[in-house]
Amino acid sequence: MLVYDITNEKSFENIQNWIRNIEEHASPDVEKMILGNKCDMNHKRQVSREQGEKVRPSRWRWPPEGSLPMGTCLQEREAWGHHQ
Repeated sequence: MLVYDITNEKSFENIQNWIRNIEEHASPDVEKMILGNKCDMNHKRQVSREQGEKVRPSRWRWPPEGSLPMGTCLQEREAWGHHQ
């Protein structure tokens, strides 16, 4: 799982390098996903949801953004779990 901070563009800048590295070295049956964290801080957003969607390889899982400390966006995450 790759996690980036939606309020910090630098945390997102190297995602493509990490994706390439994982694609080259991980076993094909390994579950892979990308998560944009801190969706509760949308007012400080530096990385759009569309940017996250564009960088994700099509065979990778894509849960909506979440906020681990606040426990927000869980309904979206639950819906994602049923619509891979």
